[in-house]
Amino acid sequence: ARQQQYRHRHQVEDPAQARKAGLDLPFGQHTRRVAVDVGDAVTPGQLLAEMDPVDLDERMAALDAQIARARSSAAATDAQRADALAKRGLAAANARRNEELGAQEFISTFAVESRRQELASADAVVQSAQANATAARGWLTARLTPS
Repeated sequence: ARQQQYRHRHQVEDPAQARKAGLDLPFGQHTRRVAVDVGDAVTPGQLLAEMDPVDLDERMAALDAQIARARSSAAATDAQRADALAKRGLAAANARRNEELGAQEFISTFAVESRRQELASADAVVQSAQANATAARGWLTARLTPS
């Protein structure tokens, strides 16, 4: 437990005075126990309060886990994008084939339109997968880039 030493007596009336006296709390700390009351005169070396320590190791472990999940999510979105591209390639080949067969009147106009719709749907899935991959990579980049 770190104790701050003061050369002069301080009478703490309110939080603003406490800050002026150098009693600001480090970010994230919480008071465990207050040993003096408002208005009490204090002397150098006297315990004013006990602080709960901030467990930075736990916070770092949680952030590491969050980043690992995000990396896994980014890998999954990359795989989904690759799958969507493969399906789009197949839909494009089927649409071309049906266009040719339709032009020769071997299949109905409905069959040709059906393949065109499959291609349009595949394009939309590719765009969605690309957007998800971009978002996942952006999230990771934002958290891993020093500010």
